[in-house]
Amino acid sequence: MKQQILTAGFWLIAFLILPAVLYYSAFYSGSNAVKYAVNNHAELFYLLFIVSALLFSTIVNRSWLDKGHLSPNLKFYLLGMLKLLIVFYGVFLVLNTLARYASFRSEAIDVMFFKTEMWKLAHLQIPVYEWSQHFSPFLFLLAPFYRLSSTGGMLMLLQAAAVVSGAIPLYLTAVYRLKSQWLGSALAFSYLAFGGLQFGYAYGFHEIMFLPPLFFWTYYFYTSGKIKKYFLFLLLSLAVKEEVSLIVIFWGLYLLFKKNYRYAAGTIIAGILWYVLCFKIIFPFFNQDAGFGYWGQYPGGNGIAGLIRFAVLHPLEFFSTLTSPKYKLDTIVHSFGSFAFLSFLYPPSLIVAIPSLLEKLLSSDIAAKNGFHYSSAITAVILVSVMESLTAVLKKEQRLFFGLVIIYAAVSANILYGYHALSPLLFGREGGLNELQLHILNKTISSIPAQASVSAQYYIRPHISKPYWKTSDAISENETADYAIINLDLPQIMSEQETLQKNAKRLIEDDRYEIVVNSEGTVLFKRRDFVP
Repeated sequence: MKQQILTAGFWLIAFLILPAVLYYSAFYSGSNAVKYAVNNHAELFYLLFIVSALLFSTIVNRSWLDKGHLSPNLKFYLLGMLKLLIVFYGVFLVLNTLARYASFRSEAIDVMFFKTEMWKLAHLQIPVYEWSQHFSPFLFLLAPFYRLSSTGGMLMLLQAAAVVSGAIPLYLTAVYRLKSQWLGSALAFSYLAFGGLQFGYAYGFHEIMFLPPLFFWTYYFYTSGKIKKYFLFLLLSLAVKEEVSLIVIFWGLYLLFKKNYRYAAGTIIAGILWYVLCFKIIFPFFNQDAGFGYWGQYPGGNGIAGLIRFAVLHPLEFFSTLTSPKYKLDTIVHSFGSFAFLSFLYPPSLIVAIPSLLEKLLSSDIAAKNGFHYSSAITAVILVSVMESLTAVLKKEQRLFFGLVIIYAAVSANILYGYHALSPLLFGREGGLNELQLHILNKTISSIPAQASVSAQYYIRPHISKPYWKTSDAISENETADYAIINLDLPQIMSEQETLQKNAKRLIEDDRYEIVVNSEGTVLFKRRDFVP
């Protein structure tokens, strides 16, 4: 047993050599050449990841492990330790996400938008403006939780916990389908470690982040043959956001290819009906017949028909749009490379990834980049594609090999290209407000009277527990709110970079306002005529 433990320790050290070198090179070497290469040649580094993963996994798989040199007891303990580490990692990701939000380090993108929608849903009001943008009736299920605590923190907690919980159905499916707890653990870890997904739930709140866990449960019930639960979770997945209708249609087409007609027919019909409901009924109704407002970022500009027409009439330009600018190629590399490109072992499995991939690559907006919430859907479908590929090609004696490849690629990709704000390796090194600044900022927010209207800096506004109509983004050129609060030590985003300091100076000179707090970066303005 002692010799086996020493040998296992040796392989663990060997496993960590490349990730350790990458970590040092990226964050401590100070080499501008390395940083330039990391930022501009992701394809070369992913090639390094995969070659190293294949080499390491081959050596380990052909050595003492496949010759019975590892006792069943040690296998049990090693697998148990891996599962425990994955659970701890998942809990860490959730708590760190919440801690970043509570300490004003999270960008909190669109949190206020969804606080508004959740307030309306919790009070059984139709969110007219919000449904003119995106149709997400799934959020009704979160309304009871929001009523318990009507804060942005509650939304961030629900989102992070839901996303991380997606590792559970992923693991269960691998155990059921691939007959391997080891592969299930490897896939669960790769999912949790994907930086594009971590970015999505740590930097703000978006409904599409709930798709992976729901789609994984859908897939699990498909693999286990529980058709009623399958269609229940398929409908829940559709209810997340309008774009899921296309994913479901192509998932149904894949099932049709697999000759699973029983599931394929219902899946395709459900996807088509949901597409019609969203794009032909909901959006025209709430947009006053203007349709879906986000088609403008895609060539053709007027929906699926426009995209098809553009592809047929301008094929060269269409393919050019898919691959340029270069960050679109990086998106492909990050999205598939973080899961060791295993989807390509069984090309038909890529059918399910087509809508999400085209949605990203055809966009002229930031949706084409890796990360943000735009990587959520593609994460879900790629992992399903990986599972289908492994099911098609895996042999019993290859389980260890593929598990090592998956974990090796996931660790390497996370270290170099993960969302470093959530990395355990950088925990405690992230900047932000110190404890005194946080105390004063929170105390100042709490001091604002309940009935007062508030104009607040973008990072601050979601932390103000008031009905949405009582708050606005700070500080406008012609400010009228009862209070205005800013902290210039917080990052300034979007239009704030140009207007915040200028408008703050204007407010200082405005006789209608007085400064009631000016401490540790926090400044609170109050209208002189406001009476609590």
